[in-house]
Amino acid sequence: MKKENYIFGKHPVLDLLKREPSRIKKLFVKDGSELLEDRNFLRDTSRAKIRITTADNSFFNRMIRDGNHQGIVAICEEKKLLSLTEYFTLVDGKEDALVVLLDEIQDTHNFGAIIRNCAAFGADVIVADRRQAPVDGNVYKTSAGTVDLVNIVSVSNINEAIRKLKEEKFWVYGLDGEAKEVLDGKDMKGERSAIVVGGEGAGMRQETKKLCDKLISIPMEKDVESLNASVSVAITLYEIRR
Repeated sequence: MKKENYIFGKHPVLDLLKREPSRIKKLFVKDGSELLEDRNFLRDTSRAKIRITTADNSFFNRMIRDGNHQGIVAICEEKKLLSLTEYFTLVDGKEDALVVLLDEIQDTHNFGAIIRNCAAFGADVIVADRRQAPVDGNVYKTSAGTVDLVNIVSVSNINEAIRKLKEEKFWVYGLDGEAKEVLDGKDMKGERSAIVVGGEGAGMRQETKKLCDKLISIPMEKDVESLNASVSVAITLYEIRR
């Protein structure tokens, strides 16, 4: 039996309705919502044979306690996460494949922002199946509906994934604020690149650092200790793609 997820907010739900309507099992819309008069919305739900259930605001507040639901919630099948083998098949022959490995990113808003950055710069994401934020409604909301634009790969062990990436000719770079070598996207162009990002607070584990081909830092003013993980990812991906 497939697990279900709650996707909420207009942009994420409408985006899912356009891309993968078959995943939506139930759809709730607030009484009096403008969507109930929107011809395109009604047409799309009708074509997908999705029944709309209306409810008052208190219903949505009970269902989504910690998020801005905007009066619309979809109960849907979870996004399919790929295996590493499936990912390698997808990028077979792609010389500039780009992927971001998340080493225990636990904040869903951070995770969603990283996914949005990856979607913007044509990168995929590899996550560990333990101690990692789930792909839930908060992630969909923070990613502005871009979750389904990115391949997300689930692995049991990040370090083992790094070893296999190397076998597939990926250069593995670890983002480390203390690294002496500074980020230079020109060195990464035209090659298969994997960017490793450590978790909030603890950062990248020592064993993981040792597996990276190179540790790189983002140049900053001395008084600034570090950047948020999603900001660091955005800067790095921009440098590689520009």
